[in-house]
Amino acid sequence: MMPPNQFHFYNERMNWVINGETFEMDEVADWEKVKLNTTEVWQFINGDNGRGMGMMQDMMQLPHPAHIHGLQFQIFERDISEMDADVWNSVKDGFIDQGWQDTFLLMPGMKVKVVMSFRDFTGKYIYHCHNLEHEDMGMMRNYEVLP
Repeated sequence: MMPPNQFHFYNERMNWVINGETFEMDEVADWEKVKLNTTEVWQFINGDNGRGMGMMQDMMQLPHPAHIHGLQFQIFERDISEMDADVWNSVKDGFIDQGWQDTFLLMPGMKVKVVMSFRDFTGKYIYHCHNLEHEDMGMMRNYEVLP
């Protein structure tokens, strides 16, 4: 199995970004292109993986309700090893990972793997943070399903 595509949600130079990129209406990066009739694993990470501002970046971590348009997916792994244990213990009972999803909460330090099948339609779709302020500041991107 190929390693999952990784999507880092973080703050960079006062912008909320995904993999260092903000939203542009028609832009789709190579790592956001998928083939119709395929199944992929995507890993969402709350943090910059050491690419950003170090301690300042860690202080800027906030929860991100991540929403993917155009399909439903299943969560199959939620890695909390880099989360603050007290924070996790205060919210863990509210998480439901079973069943089909279109949105999930990505807490600071958390990594979530989802499996998605791109079966029905080609075209461009949006994925984004559902925090309105983050979305408005660019934490939204296109992915494209190609024939």
